[in-house]
Parts: sequence; C-alpha cells; structure tokens
Amino acid sequence: MITTAVISGGTRPSRRGEAVAHRVLGHARQRADATFDLLDLADS
Repeated sequence: MITTAVISGGTRPSRRGEAVAHRVLGHARQRADATFDLLDLADS
C-alpha cells in the first residue's frame, strides 16, 4: 500500500494552511488504496 504525506508548509502564527491541509487529508483518507499522513512543518 502506498503512503502519501499531506504537507502543511506554513510556520507563521497566522497561517491558514493547516486548515486546508486537514481538509485535503480528510478527502484523501476516503480512499482505500493508500494511507495518508499529515506532515506539519510548524511541529518540526
């Protein structure tokens, strides 16, 4: 099975990419042929 990362690249306090990344991740996880993880650069 393929594993794919959804990357949230914004690190500023006022970033909006995190919400977008979670939305994309929710849609992606509906697929049964792959697994998806969230990679948030602000957590690194």
